Amino acid sequence: MAHFLVDRQWSMLDYVRAIQTGGDMAREDPMLRVRLPRDLKEFVQASARENHRSMNGEIIIALRERQKAASAHTA
Repeated sequence: MAHFLVDRQWSMLDYVRAIQTGGDMAREDPMLRVRLPRDLKEFVQASARENHRSMNGEIIIALRERQKAASAHTA
């Protein structure tokens, strides 16, 4: 089992969120402040709500998918 799943007592929702984001985020990870147009922020909020993720988790998933697609095109 991955280390992020056994570090502390988590609820089932915590487990799901960790798995959905790859569990690779930590407090030590660099922060990035981003300004978003209102419509894009609302889109991210709605997507996050539908997928039971935080907005941060939703953005990470979208960027990971974009990263994988870019890697596939260069391979």
